[in-house]
Order: sequence, then structure tokens, then C-alpha cells
Amino acid sequence: MMHREVSQGNTYILGVTETGKSHRIIGKDNQDHFAFEVVSQGFAFAISDGVGSCRSAERGSEYAVQAVLHTFRELIGGRIPFDKEVIVSNIITCWRSQIPDAKINDYCATLKYVIKYDNVFLLASLGDGYLIAAFSDEIVKAPEIESSFSNETTCLYESTSIHDFWYKTYPLNCKDENYTIFLATDGITNGITYGTDVELVKEINYEMRSSDIKDEIYSFINEISKYSFDDKTLGIIKYEA
Repeated sequence: MMHREVSQGNTYILGVTETGKSHRIIGKDNQDHFAFEVVSQGFAFAISDGVGSCRSAERGSEYAVQAVLHTFRELIGGRIPFDKEVIVSNIITCWRSQIPDAKINDYCATLKYVIKYDNVFLLASLGDGYLIAAFSDEIVKAPEIESSFSNETTCLYESTSIHDFWYKTYPLNCKDENYTIFLATDGITNGITYGTDVELVKEINYEMRSSDIKDEIYSFINEISKYSFDDKTLGIIKYEA
């Protein structure tokens, strides 16, 4: 398991990824990626799962999370406005621009991300997995993706447009509002009992201290690994007022 964590003020951010047993057995790379960046104006966090049937899926997911960070830097640098459609469009363009050849559909990947800029959040989702935010007075959850086949999902591909994304902005009601944002690829969601996902995020938000999260998440992923053999990646952003 590999993780990265940072604490800045009252905000704790953790990203964890583990190569699934099905990939370790055959010596295949982890097709998930996560990345985050924190600055004084806010933060960006992205996770992506390369679509297994695509030849360069692990690179496609890496390009996806880097596209989010690049767009975040454009935003805080004042080169693009804080507009949800502009941001989504810029991420798609940046993802495509990193692909070194014309075979874009070899790099398909899902994408979930959150950007906080001052006191406004942009949450966006493309494909399967979880994106759930627990605020003091509201739960925001990206729609779950239903598919007929285990390896079929909406994703970044050569014809992706902003209309393929679900996205929502959420302004904090006050600076003292606690919140937790949870992002996860389908390797995590496949190991969670249906209907308990929101309760899990509420538990992290209301009952778990930031100092305990990493150990709890490691135990959580170890338990899921008994049932889910896919790559597993999650991100948690927790703010304690």
C-alpha cells in the first residue's frame, strides 16, 4: 500500500492506493492514480482508474489526475475563471494533450475530483466509484454508474465532452463548518456493502479524529482486499473546525 498525507491548519488530506491481487499475480501495474495539491487559496484532489480493457490504461489515469492539478494551477494563477464548465473543459483538453500518440482510446480512464477555491467547492465525477461529501447540513453524492458488464463504465476517451461529467458547486455556509470529502475507485466500492457508503463518510466526519484516519483506512482496505481483488484507491479530505 502506498499513501501520501498532509495536514495544513485544520485540514487533513490522505490518499491511499494498493495494487489489487489480480494485478499482482500477473505482474501488472496499478491502473489507479491519485494526486493532490494544497495552496493558501484551497486545494485540488483527483483519483482516476484506468479502464482495464485499454492498452495504456495506467498512463491514462496518471494523465487524468495530472490534468486536474494543471487546471488547478491555471485557476489559482488567474488564467482561467472559477467556472465549473470552463474547468471541466480545460481538464479534458489537458488530458488529451498529454497523450503521446493518436490512439486516445488506448488511454481511457475514469475521473473524480474536488477543487476548493476560497470557500467554494467544485465536485465532479466521470465513471464508476464514489464521490461523497458530508457537510454540516447536506450530503452531496455523485450519481452511481450502473453498467451491464464489470469492465464497462463512462470514462475519458476521444469524444468525451463536459456533458459526460456530473459536477456541482457547493459554497461553505461559514468557515467553521466541518466537512469530509471521500473519493474512491471501484476497487473500493466493490468491497462496500450497498447502502453503507454515506454512513461511512458520516462516521469519518462526525466520529473520527484526523489523527486516527490513516490507521483506520489501512485496516479498512485490508478488510476489503479479502473480497475485492481490483486495484484500490481512495482519498479523504477532512476539515475540523
